[in-house]
Amino acid sequence: MRTNILTIAAALSDQDLLASLDRLAINERQASVELVAYLAALDARPSLYEGLGFGSLFEYCTVVLRLSEDAACTRIAVAGACRRCPLILDLLAAGATNLTNIRRLARHLTPESHEAILARAVNRTREEVEVLLRELDPQPDLRSSVRKAPLAPQDLRRQAPRQRLHRARSTCLRRTGSQPLLRRTRPFARPSNLRPRSATT
Repeated sequence: MRTNILTIAAALSDQDLLASLDRLAINERQASVELVAYLAALDARPSLYEGLGFGSLFEYCTVVLRLSEDAACTRIAVAGACRRCPLILDLLAAGATNLTNIRRLARHLTPESHEAILARAVNRTREEVEVLLRELDPQPDLRSSVRKAPLAPQDLRRQAPRQRLHRARSTCLRRTGSQPLLRRTRPFARPSNLRPRSATT
């Protein structure tokens, strides 16, 4: 059973464990490169997976190859980039870059620009590739795109009466040309102990 692999690994000496890990990492990179290359070839023959009843390469990868959705998306994006720029396969096989970074750079890689971009992405961390991406795709000045944040529910509840009052005043002004009297005032009552003022002669 495959669980015996854990027992075998635990029984290795320190040097043998490190050597085995290095060998397995190389094998995994080679397998990933071959898988990406074969997916690139399949991507160029859509009738092949469509003939099997799959509407997309993504569906074929997740159902037949049993890749996770994220793994399928990454490998399909890298396969598409490799069709345009085969140099990527050599860099992946050498461990000079990885699938994640190539997926992030894929839309910027063209036959004309890929060599310069890949040269800057070799042996770079994800954070360093993020810096490169910001240079390749600068974002607009945030000051020119600031929008008012939406109000919280409690603020909306507090604002609702004021909005209704404003709408009522606006409606009345349009119809009558005067501001509405929204509060009912009590009539002024003359105190009973005051005598009416006599008319002046």
